[in-house]
Amino acid sequence: MLILIIGLIIVGLFLASLEILMPGTIWGTIGATLLITAVVLAYKFGDVWMGAVAFGSVIGLLCGILGLGYLVLPKLNWAKKFFNDAAKQGRSVIVHDGQPIMGKTGVVHKVLKPGGSIEIEGIRYKAVSEDGVLEEGTPVVVTGHSLARLLVKRVSSSPSQAA
Repeated sequence: MLILIIGLIIVGLFLASLEILMPGTIWGTIGATLLITAVVLAYKFGDVWMGAVAFGSVIGLLCGILGLGYLVLPKLNWAKKFFNDAAKQGRSVIVHDGQPIMGKTGVVHKVLKPGGSIEIEGIRYKAVSEDGVLEEGTPVVVTGHSLARLLVKRVSSSPSQAA
């Protein structure tokens, strides 16, 4: 039984640490369930001390994993790709081919009045015009986003920008 309890703790901690790298997945829930099961089994099939040791171990190891995941890993160069700094700062970033889409240019695919769709590098996106109605084929630049739609403006064709 002790091997089962230790195995549940190890697998539960592994799954909980996956949740740090991939938030919003079910791994954290499954990991927490395994950890709770391990502690309950330790109390049920061991004595009070075995249950207390299992509980203390789980709490201590979870604190260690959380500290590592949120305090140490974001500062390591190789681990930065797992963390979205924009999300921590309260803003999100829409990307295209791994690059932020802000400032990219495209053309209106379906008339924006003000909502419709645009095409950037062959990919279509829902968009809202900040310049009123824009006809199909009008060149636009992405200025931001609201919910699941890009905010766009007509590309200025002034001589100063063309040079």
